[in-house]
Parts: sequence; C-alpha cells; structure tokens
Amino acid sequence: MTFSEFANFVLKSIASYKTSATSTRLQKFSFESHYNCLLALDGRVDYMLNFALQNKVQELKLRSRYKGKKHIFDRNYKPLQYMYRFPEAIFSASQIISLDLRGLRLEPPHITLSCPSIENFSLEDCHGFTILELIDEWTGQEWLHSCVLHNLEKLIVTRCNFRWNNARLCLDKLKSAVLKDCDIEAGEIEAPNLVWFEYWSYTTKVDRRTFSISSTSSLLNVKLLFNYDKYYPLDYPASEYLEKMEYLKRANTVPASSLTYPAVLV
Repeated sequence: MTFSEFANFVLKSIASYKTSATSTRLQKFSFESHYNCLLALDGRVDYMLNFALQNKVQELKLRSRYKGKKHIFDRNYKPLQYMYRFPEAIFSASQIISLDLRGLRLEPPHITLSCPSIENFSLEDCHGFTILELIDEWTGQEWLHSCVLHNLEKLIVTRCNFRWNNARLCLDKLKSAVLKDCDIEAGEIEAPNLVWFEYWSYTTKVDRRTFSISSTSSLLNVKLLFNYDKYYPLDYPASEYLEKMEYLKRANTVPASSLTYPAVLV
C-alpha cells in the first residue's frame, strides 16, 4: 500500500464516522511524513485536521521531514516557496491541550496562538512566519527546549504564564518583544538584534522573580508600564522590579531618553 493509498483509506474511515450516528471525540491526532508527501496530500491532510478539530481533539501532532540532498529549510537553499497551509483554526481551538508542530513552512507570516486549554506548545524547525503572538497561554520548560524560531522578528505575549526554571530562549533575529500582563518565572531570552522592548505589568503584588534579556547590543527603545493604586507608594512595584531587570544592566547602549515609564492608575 502506498502512502497515498493509505491516506485515502484514512479518509474513508473518517467518512464512515461522519455518517454514523455515534459522536466521536478524539483524544489524539498525529500525522508524520516527508514534506513532499505532505504537500502532495495537501487537501486530504486538511480534511483530516478539520475532522480532528470538529471532534474536539485534545492532542495534535503534525510533523514533517525533508528527504533529499538539500534541506528545504536550509538558509542557503533558495527555493523556499513550497509551504503547507493548514487550517488556522488550529491556533484558536479551545479544546487543544497539546500542540506539536515540526518541520513546517507556515503561512500566514503573523501567527496568533490563542488556545485557552493548552499546556504544551512545541514548535520546532518551523519557518515562513516572522511574528508570533501568544494570548492566554501556559508554556513550560518543554516548550522552551523544543522552540526553534529561526526567522522570528516580533514576539507579542499577552496574559501568558511561563515556567522556564532558569532556561534560555535564543532568538537571533528578534527585533521587537512586547510582554503584557505575563507571569514569568526566572528565565532568559537571548536576542542580539533586539531594538524594541516593551513590558506591561498589571500585578497587584511585588514581582520578585528575575527575568533577563541578554546580548542586546542593538537595543534602542525600552518602555515599562507598571500598575499601581493609591494604597501603595508611587514607585510600587517598579522600584523592586527594575532592580531585577537584568536587561537594563546589560543594555548600556540604550539612550536615557528612550526609557519611558508611563503609569496606569487603578
């Protein structure tokens, strides 16, 4: 049986589930193949993925690998126009707990991940996007270790929890990072080409964790926004937090005029 014949067999099985009266709830959907097979089965893979999403799949894994002398994601290999476009609904599925993507060239260039139930997000050797936005996510050390974002230029993180345990995330091409209302445990982002960094804190208690952005020789603008109310001193919690922001100590090239501290009253 060829790979294409097997894919057709899977589609027939899915069709039988759809025509039956029995409701289906998937625990896990996994698809792994060479990248050329993934492209050849474009429509059929979409059909499988949509079926999984419609049946509230909790664990979704989609991986591909390239077979040949030249890796399709090699930076020195010019024909990078081949990409698989899978349903964007994956990035907002409310029931997904685990999402594992590997070896994909993705579209569109701006990906927003907003899966409220997600516990594990693994993204490895995925190209084609330059902006990644995380909303209401929980990411742990497993995601950090598997995260390979070669071309990411902008990272936007809103209301996310990070448990990195002193691990490091390397983003060589990152130029802009915006963190809004995030619970970040000790960790470090290495971003040598970072130009803009923005941090918003709405916490009602002093954040005693240490978060660091290192190797920021290109950093030009830093914006810090802290929340406070009349029951606390005006420098709360900024005074204690600034002492722990290691990136400020390392960003010696940042002009004083570029450091802004707007305040939000409760």
